[in-house]
Amino acid sequence: IRQLRSRHSFGFISFSTILSILGLAIGIAALIIISCISRGFSDIVNFKLSGIDGHIRIRSYMSETIPMSNIAELDSSIYQISEDVKATTPYIEKHAIIKKGAHTEGIIVYGVPEKALEEIFQLDQFSQSESKFHSENDIIIGKKLAESINIKINEELIIFNPEKINTHHLFEAKIFTIANIFQTDFPEYDRSLAFIPLETAQRYFGINSKISGLILNVDNPQEIEETDIILSNALGLMPYMTTTWKERHASLLAWLNIYDIPIKLIMFFITAVAVFNIGASLWMIMIEKTRDIGILQSMGLHKTYIIYIILTQG
Repeated sequence: IRQLRSRHSFGFISFSTILSILGLAIGIAALIIISCISRGFSDIVNFKLSGIDGHIRIRSYMSETIPMSNIAELDSSIYQISEDVKATTPYIEKHAIIKKGAHTEGIIVYGVPEKALEEIFQLDQFSQSESKFHSENDIIIGKKLAESINIKINEELIIFNPEKINTHHLFEAKIFTIANIFQTDFPEYDRSLAFIPLETAQRYFGINSKISGLILNVDNPQEIEETDIILSNALGLMPYMTTTWKERHASLLAWLNIYDIPIKLIMFFITAVAVFNIGASLWMIMIEKTRDIGILQSMGLHKTYIIYIILTQG
């Protein structure tokens, strides 16, 4: 105890020890903060991507649409195939042209049941008010799109069907009312996505009794691969195919993994420098206490206890 509490003959050693401890404390604090920011950023990106996009999609190999009767049969069997599935919804995905005054934008329209707005796409978490359809002509759009065409909630806009323009040279327009505006902070979603009632989408795009596919949400979207394999094996190779949210955003997720590598390297070097400072301080203390160690050994103190003193000092 006297050895541990003894003063150093060189004041620089005490000063160096304090700096080493502070360096280690700052280094570990930086390590924790960087780790939390990196993990938090990755988690929020994964949460938003899996939320607004749906976890698993089932579509047809053969055509762009599937009869509702086939989907009803498939939907009832999915819960028996995998216990991880917690919600399903049919959907229609179509391209459209949106117009408000002199502003025109191309968008992707999703026709979905009202319950899917929260159960599947989790729009309530991306908007300030509850997302629901008050009428068959309601539409929900992203904030970037609303800003670009200068529109607010309860105002009206016009949607054109580009398929009719290409095939029949017919400008088929329909007036919709803004029911809500969501914000995911992903420009590609906030600028290009819009949601309308499923029945309205079927009538407007001329695909009555048909849909684009089925969207599934699972309990653990981070471990989506296992559920995807189970569903793929159960459905077989034809006529359905499954895609996960990770497959649809593979390039972004790969970038996140690469982005994580320099963060880990920075954390390693910060820790290495801090540990080196502590080691240098201990080395200087050992050199200073060489005579004291010799006296302790001559008094009969075993080498094990001297090592213990040095470890305790460390």
